[in-house]
Amino acid sequence: MFERDKPRMQKLILALALGAIAYAAPFASHADAVSIAAANPGWIVVPAPTDGPAFPAASAVTPDGYRLYVWSREDERGRQVFAELHPPVGTGFSGIMPRWRIDDAEVVDTDEIRRAGEARDMLWGFTGETVSIWMIWLGDAVVPADDPAHRWLSGQTLEVSIELADGSDRRIVFPLVGAGMAIEAAGEIRAE
Repeated sequence: MFERDKPRMQKLILALALGAIAYAAPFASHADAVSIAAANPGWIVVPAPTDGPAFPAASAVTPDGYRLYVWSREDERGRQVFAELHPPVGTGFSGIMPRWRIDDAEVVDTDEIRRAGEARDMLWGFTGETVSIWMIWLGDAVVPADDPAHRWLSGQTLEVSIELADGSDRRIVFPLVGAGMAIEAAGEIRAE
């Protein structure tokens, strides 16, 4: 191992230790992930929800079963980091993109992100009945301190507001304690 890789490896080892049970378990369903996360509160590194090859995601779940994943991929434009929200079993989303805010910062309307992606013929946001996905970062592996994505790595509380299938608005709160470490390990990004 190279000296430059040590900090990243230490973070990955710690994040894996925090989520060892969840990371080792191949989830058969979202419900399995919620059950495991309930036994391991906080942010953990788990397999991302995908039908393709496995890759890691940082994840947290609320007591009422809303699950949030943060995962990344890389292409010629740089590192793309996405948030992916799943409702509890028996609950659905209306299809309207959510809004999020960390601590007392400005509210981010993910519909603006979705439209910006569509203008480039790219999928940067989508909300269906059982999932809502939006991009939180596009760039290199270091997130500048003045970018809203930096708060995902350093903030205290994430609030997501989304319309449910029954037309009601739902405010979902995720504590971000431990999120920075898990997101850095799973997403291969770091805060400036």
